[in-house]
Amino acid sequence: MEKLTIGIASYKAPQKLKVTIDSLLATTSEFETLLVVHNPSPGDEETRDLIKDYADKDPRITYVIMANNEGYVGAVNYLLTAANTPLIAYCDNDVEFKTKDWDVKFRDVLKHEEVGQVFPGKGHHGFFSGQYDECLWNAGYCWMTRRDVISKLCLADVKHNRSNDPGRLDTSLGHHEEVDLMIRLRLTGYRIGTAPSVEVLHHETATHSPESEQRIHDGVVRWMNKWNGYFCGDILQYSMTAYDPCALRYTDWHPCALYLERYTLHYYPNWNKSPRSVNFPSVGTMDAVEVIKPKGPYAGRAI
Repeated sequence: MEKLTIGIASYKAPQKLKVTIDSLLATTSEFETLLVVHNPSPGDEETRDLIKDYADKDPRITYVIMANNEGYVGAVNYLLTAANTPLIAYCDNDVEFKTKDWDVKFRDVLKHEEVGQVFPGKGHHGFFSGQYDECLWNAGYCWMTRRDVISKLCLADVKHNRSNDPGRLDTSLGHHEEVDLMIRLRLTGYRIGTAPSVEVLHHETATHSPESEQRIHDGVVRWMNKWNGYFCGDILQYSMTAYDPCALRYTDWHPCALYLERYTLHYYPNWNKSPRSVNFPSVGTMDAVEVIKPKGPYAGRAI
């Protein structure tokens, strides 16, 4: 069995972290290292003592105290840089693993070379593609990938100038970093897999203070503008204050649209069997291919 490093992003919340570590130890079939990356904060001595206590009792558990609070993104990027095992898994510090041998089920999906990342559950807009389940995207509180995938992603990011942090989460965004990573994985030729039989509970979501809501909004706009600019140029940029329902969205971008075409044909094999023909001046006759898309403000847009 290939060696596995599991990383946890830690910040405050010692009781939640204890549930996460205990559930990992109880349900993981085999792992080489459990790396806790702790983001410091004033008065976090209880969390630090808890981490040290686990490390003292189990030689497989190690930890690092970051010099500054670099958040979720900083912790994940540290994990992706530090882990030297063929398999790398990540989870938040407020999850609880409920499925025995969850890692074996993840491994079964990742053994397919075209799969670059696997998540628990069904994910968003998922389907069974013949040998494993896939999804369009999933929340980033728990996942597994391969070291060779990250290496290839890094090379592709550099070649195509797709990230300020090649092979890692993009620190320039402020939100949606894990979905950004999935876009880059798709552009590198990988699919996003899921393990529907694996249950991982996420006990806490992002805070909903006005400050955090604004941070999330700004991060989403930066993420949208990054890829609208990459695919279509600066003409399709959002403003930071207004939402434009006529601008391109996540499901319009090439790798997502191609996934949704496969998703459509899975449920309706004859959907585009006889596509309409459209004659474009100076281009010629083209097929108007249709795909099923999630509901949204699509009026007045040519997709």
